[in-house]
Amino acid sequence: MKKTNRHILVGITSLILICPFLIPIAKAQEWTYDGADTPIIPDFSVYPSEKYFYNVSAPGMDNITIIFDIVKGNITDPGPGNGTGVWGDMWLWNTTSGEKELNTVDMLIGYWNGTIFLSQNFPITIPVENNGIVSLPILSNISAYYESMLLSMNLEHKQVFPNIYSMAFWNTTDNDAYFHANYTDDGIMINFETYLLPSVGNLTLYSQPAQLPP
Repeated sequence: MKKTNRHILVGITSLILICPFLIPIAKAQEWTYDGADTPIIPDFSVYPSEKYFYNVSAPGMDNITIIFDIVKGNITDPGPGNGTGVWGDMWLWNTTSGEKELNTVDMLIGYWNGTIFLSQNFPITIPVENNGIVSLPILSNISAYYESMLLSMNLEHKQVFPNIYSMAFWNTTDNDAYFHANYTDDGIMINFETYLLPSVGNLTLYSQPAQLPP
């Protein structure tokens, strides 16, 4: 894959800073693929073995798709206490050449302990309530997570839109910087749009599983 693509990808994946403590400290209960008996991962709406495809909009990456492969869920303790973790692999797929490259293995896609959310990258899935729907308290918590990760950008305004499961951060004085993240009612990222750094691209969901037991 071209060096330009790699540099832009670094910009995308480094927007949300990787927390150094996001490492499980002990073997714990796991939920993995088990054919027709594959369980949904608690506190989330995803199943192990599901794949989510995102188009990338960035200079030099028009033909690149990012694939998130949900591998497992488990009870993990990355720092703030035991919670549910969603783990997966991230692939880069050149849709022109057909080449697929494994970019990140065993990545913490999302962690939730009822009060604290963490992710090792931009979260493609966020927690849901027992009814399978993202609530306003959860959405507000995710917004606070994004805000902490974007702190160095000095974005002046923020707003949560609970009816459309979205959040936005933006400036009106210093520059035109902004950040938007939109989710489905069951917590799957639809798109990720930002104007913060020239090398940071946008993501748009274009293919997802039916979210039924495999």
